[in-house]
Amino acid sequence: MCNFNWLNRRQFATATAVGTAALAGLRIPPAAAAARRPDTIDIRTVVEATAQRPRHGSPTIIELKNGRLLLAWMEYVGGLLQGNDHAHCNIAAMTSGDGGKTWSDYRILVENDPADTNIHFPSFLRLNNGNILFYYLIRNYLAPGEKARSSGMVCVSSDEGQTFSAPKRHEALSALGGNGRILGRLSTGRILLPAQRYQHGVWGGPLDHQIAGCYYSDDEGQSWSAATRWIDLPMRGAMEPHIVELNGGDLLMTLRTQLGAVFQSTSVDGGVTWSLAQTTGVKAPESMPCLTRIPQTRDLLLIWNNSLYDPHFDHSGKRTPLTAAISRDEGKTWENFRNIETDPNYEFTNPACFFLCGDKVLIAYETSRMKNPNPPGQFGRNRMPLKAALADVGWFYS
Repeated sequence: MCNFNWLNRRQFATATAVGTAALAGLRIPPAAAAARRPDTIDIRTVVEATAQRPRHGSPTIIELKNGRLLLAWMEYVGGLLQGNDHAHCNIAAMTSGDGGKTWSDYRILVENDPADTNIHFPSFLRLNNGNILFYYLIRNYLAPGEKARSSGMVCVSSDEGQTFSAPKRHEALSALGGNGRILGRLSTGRILLPAQRYQHGVWGGPLDHQIAGCYYSDDEGQSWSAATRWIDLPMRGAMEPHIVELNGGDLLMTLRTQLGAVFQSTSVDGGVTWSLAQTTGVKAPESMPCLTRIPQTRDLLLIWNNSLYDPHFDHSGKRTPLTAAISRDEGKTWENFRNIETDPNYEFTNPACFFLCGDKVLIAYETSRMKNPNPPGQFGRNRMPLKAALADVGWFYS
């Protein structure tokens, strides 16, 4: 088993010991990586979109002890909203025994209660005792213009995801109001949940404004505390944070914004407080950037929509292409820009990245055809399959 999650300094030594010796602990020069790995990326549809199940996204993947992969994702159900962010959705699951090429054993992990708006952002994390922590967010809404409310739920599996304990609602996580996603562990043992909070109205309403921060647990998810200083930005605010631990122990967060670029913030106290956000200098529309660390090389990896800000387009610009870049200096500069998928008539959004055994990587994302690719362009959203790009780690360096 080599499940990396967010690899930190302590976990890196263990993971590389069971990984491939050729990459363990080494920084791969671009030329060497290209020589050893084919310059190919295999793009597959994991789940097709249908009228009954029109949208699939926000995946989480964990490697099981038997080597299989367990995938959970948001599976929207059909209805009047047809894949809208506020439509009903279940948390579905499948497994793969061939590194993500094919998937089977479909089941529903959490079913949408008709009284709830929907269920969002599943996330798995391997606990120190070997169990699997499973987090998700149940969203409820009041009248338009009033604050959103939600229920942050946590449960545990002791049998490799076959069954889970009764979900426990945590008041701290339920106070977040917005989204939380991508559980990760620091070298100190602390578990972090990046999150955003609605400040005024519901998501997408006329008063929509969000701030970003995180929640943390020092007792393996039994209890949670909120950051005391969160990040705010103009317009719609600071959204959809992703966090990595830097080599010196500080934390780096990237943010979705309406400011024409990916923004970043840092924490020197394990996520309790965050600095004023600044631009990374990387152009972007209003879309979610995925920040992670490549465990085999220790370089940072950013996956985002490398396109121009356009105030006349839906979400301030086209969500294409979907691009990857690496940073060798802990996020100060970015290089090796490579397009994962590009098509001017499609959006590629909400990416998630998972490192697997054998120096493999799986990048999962949602896609849909645009209603109108020209201003004032709009996304289609009535059919959004879940796709995956499979590659060797060396692909990022080719």
